[in-house]
Amino acid sequence: GYCLISVLETMKTYSVEDGLTEEAVVTKLRTCQYHHLFLHKSLKHNSAGTCRWGEFGEGGLLWGECNARSFEWFEGEPVNELIIKVKELYGLDDEVTFRNVTIASENRPRPLHLGTATQIGAILTEGIPSLIKVLLPSDCIGLPVLYIKDLLLNPPAYAIASTIQAICKRMSSITCSIPEFTCVSPAKLVKLLESREANHIEFCKIKNVLDEVIQMHGNSELHEILKLLIDPTWAATGLNLDFEKLVKESELVSGRIGELISLDGDSDQDLCSYSAIPDDFFEMMESSWKGRVKRIHLNEAYAEVEKAAEALSLAVTEDFVPILSRIKASTAPLGGPKGEIYM
Repeated sequence: GYCLISVLETMKTYSVEDGLTEEAVVTKLRTCQYHHLFLHKSLKHNSAGTCRWGEFGEGGLLWGECNARSFEWFEGEPVNELIIKVKELYGLDDEVTFRNVTIASENRPRPLHLGTATQIGAILTEGIPSLIKVLLPSDCIGLPVLYIKDLLLNPPAYAIASTIQAICKRMSSITCSIPEFTCVSPAKLVKLLESREANHIEFCKIKNVLDEVIQMHGNSELHEILKLLIDPTWAATGLNLDFEKLVKESELVSGRIGELISLDGDSDQDLCSYSAIPDDFFEMMESSWKGRVKRIHLNEAYAEVEKAAEALSLAVTEDFVPILSRIKASTAPLGGPKGEIYM
């Protein structure tokens, strides 16, 4: 069969799937999002080395799929060569390492053939209803949809599938409330954290996920569900998580984030307010940054802002309020317009 290697630059990971049929490879190419496609030169010849792939595969499903796209040939040891090319494309240092997240194919069903995937509506096909839309609620979008779609197109090992079934059964019969299960794109978060561009909203999302883990761990009904989720998480991410370490690290990181960002209910970052200045002015000037980071970390900045606001209020009171009062006093008896000052 064919071998498909996927390298994810944002997560610094790679995975290898081998023994794939031609249709399985085409299905994966049509359903995954990728920026670059590389074909190994071994595809140019058959096992005897007597026939070029273009001739041998002319009209073939896989050749037609690749030929219609932009691709580049490469040779050498596939994994190492692909990682080198990724480092060159994204300007990464040679010291950067990529983690192998390959999931063993033993006791695992083969991926769906293209015909099967299209006929059951797992792949969007004209004239065929979407299976995903039938299975999931209409308001379910984003990462959950992608996860279910991937499970259909790439069935997990039988043991993992049984675990997912057990989780669903338990969740359908519990009597307590369950967390919202905040869905966050790990690739997006990693990119933002690496570039130091993550804002308070992203940190709140991370904290929500961690708090949900902690909540499940502390609830007698949800505790076992959290334990069962470890194996499907490993199958989806390649991360072999230790249950107790996951909970401990979640508590640690959640606490650290809570010490830095301002959470709902913090009352030490109210907008400045002075009677001589419209509240809309302070709303426009301060709402974009106040309430993001706890005040204790920005005391000097807050003091400067409040000092400037007080100075502005004093200037307006001394320079403009008398004028405004004079205008109102002189025009009011005649029924003229009220004096107004626009800032």
